[in-house]
Amino acid sequence: MRIYDEYHSVRTILQQCKLEDDPTKVEAGIAASIGNIDLHRLRNSIDRLPVEEIRERRHNFNILYEEAMLSAEDRGISFTSMLLMLAHYKFIDDNKALRYALLLLC
Repeated sequence: MRIYDEYHSVRTILQQCKLEDDPTKVEAGIAASIGNIDLHRLRNSIDRLPVEEIRERRHNFNILYEEAMLSAEDRGISFTSMLLMLAHYKFIDDNKALRYALLLLC
């Protein structure tokens, strides 16, 4: 369960924002930078982050974490229990599952 896609990870963003080894560009002052990072590229990468999607993923992660902590025993949580919780949060749509369950009961 990732909060950020690999494309939006810190490592990937920093690799994309590295300055080229072109001393004329740096000397001319075209690229504002700190160290090896082009700040304009960094700003553009951060501006393109899907904020609402990230908020939703973080919310789902926090709910999963809370549920795992509540179901943990003295020795921790079992591997099987954690797999079931992950499957529930990643693959099961609660609304569809409840509708299907109600149809089976009727």
